[in-house]
Amino acid sequence: MRALAGIVLSAVALLAGGCGVEEVVVPPPGDISEIRRPASPNTFLAGPAGFSPMPDLQTRRFDMAAETLLQAMENVMMAQPRVMPLADDPGRLRADYVARIRVFGFPDIVLVQALPAGSGQSDLVLYSYSLKGHYDFGVNRGRVKALLTALDKALASSRPLSRPARNK
Repeated sequence: MRALAGIVLSAVALLAGGCGVEEVVVPPPGDISEIRRPASPNTFLAGPAGFSPMPDLQTRRFDMAAETLLQAMENVMMAQPRVMPLADDPGRLRADYVARIRVFGFPDIVLVQALPAGSGQSDLVLYSYSLKGHYDFGVNRGRVKALLTALDKALASSRPLSRPARNK
């Protein structure tokens, strides 16, 4: 009976560890290009061609200003379940979020940065990484891919409104 009680208490402690009681460390300010990726396989980086560090997935170029792209991505992020804003750096066109995984609620960090690419175009960098554990079982990869798909859907559905004709 004592062994069972110990197992139950251990399980409760493990679950409580991911339920939002712990403090989440704010990532350091700066450009995402300054990140140092760990050797552990619990991160995923998406970025444009030629980005350093080398991305796991190449993102496309967007035909919009970087500020507009960042705002669209912020809207997508806030529409996701279990996502909360963590930090915002408008000067660097960067926003950071805490995304909690579904089952245990462990916190992951998602960094978003829009990069001006000239001529009204911009690039997007997304970096998702786990705060706990060595493996993430593809959670960060899946998250980044889902976010990019959601962004494409949001941008496709937000066609500019046509102005009504003026009567002269």
